[in-house]
Amino acid sequence: MRNPLNAIISNCYLLENQDQIQEEVKSRLKIMRVSSNLLVSFVNDLMDWTMIKQNKFIKKEQNFNLKQMFIDVNEMMKFKANIKDIYCEVEFDRNVPTMVYGDDSRLMQVIINLISNSLKFTFVGGVTIKVGFELEKSLLNVQIVDTGEGIDEKDHPNIFQLFGTNKSKKQKNLGGIGLGLCIC
Repeated sequence: MRNPLNAIISNCYLLENQDQIQEEVKSRLKIMRVSSNLLVSFVNDLMDWTMIKQNKFIKKEQNFNLKQMFIDVNEMMKFKANIKDIYCEVEFDRNVPTMVYGDDSRLMQVIINLISNSLKFTFVGGVTIKVGFELEKSLLNVQIVDTGEGIDEKDHPNIFQLFGTNKSKKQKNLGGIGLGLCIC
């Protein structure tokens, strides 16, 4: 499943960077590329869930640029926000290191899942990704803050369960099958 999506992503990227392509077409290509990336993320979620259930999940740790990862995620998610005429922004505390050691792809996956949910249920205002770091504990602190209406207290136990969704009447038709947060 990922190979066809990766082909779409690559070709969109190549076409976006052609000088003779009109700006409107470039913008639509970028949306196609970002959407395809989100589909890859969904496929990865399904595969990860399977691996977790079989106790075969493997972390892939390495040095990576933490700030750049959050900037990239924010840029990717801004398209979803712009379509709804809301904002998506990232804020860094001064203590946040540039380079860290960990599983950047899993961290990115979790952050994308959380931001996607915030964007899905925010209609006015926007979403802020607040990134902090506690030096004494070497602890990353990420907050996804949105101006959405929130989640009914009765739905709190469900949202991190497999196929758990918010049962609010207002939010029933917004899509999602309840897989993203259980991976988180």
